[in-house]
Amino acid sequence: CTINCPNLVEGRFYEFRVAAQNEVGCSEFSKASQLVKAEDPDVCKPPEVVKPLNTLTCVQNRNVEFVCKITGVPRPKITWHKGAREICSGSRYHMYSDGDMHHLAINDVFGEDADEYTCRAVNKGGIKSTKASLIIKSPPKLNVPPRFRDTAFFDNGENIEIKIPFT
Repeated sequence: CTINCPNLVEGRFYEFRVAAQNEVGCSEFSKASQLVKAEDPDVCKPPEVVKPLNTLTCVQNRNVEFVCKITGVPRPKITWHKGAREICSGSRYHMYSDGDMHHLAINDVFGEDADEYTCRAVNKGGIKSTKASLIIKSPPKLNVPPRFRDTAFFDNGENIEIKIPFT
């Protein structure tokens, strides 16, 4: 059951008591309600970052998840960005919200996923965003020069020095 109470002063606290009435009479009044703050339901609150994104470090080929908490009235529209580009859900990216908690899961990360990620919230009250970096750790990789990819022969006891770059 809902009731519209006109002429309340916005921002003030009120308590309410109710009674039922029919053609036979009126019931006793209820106990007073808890305090209720009068607010205009049409007032908007701009997005607010309550819990920002944190920089994450992940091992290559693992999964990682960014999480933040953003509030606002009406509920903000959330978009995720990698660098300057908006991310769309797909096989590797999964975006979802649970109340005011907003998630970006990235599956099977690799080197090119290392970047700055942004969660952007927009409603009619404004725009707010939070950013964090994703750092990818990967095992070293040898870049063997072509002349050493096939068999190389050296004399027994010969000292050799080979410079092989790695990443």
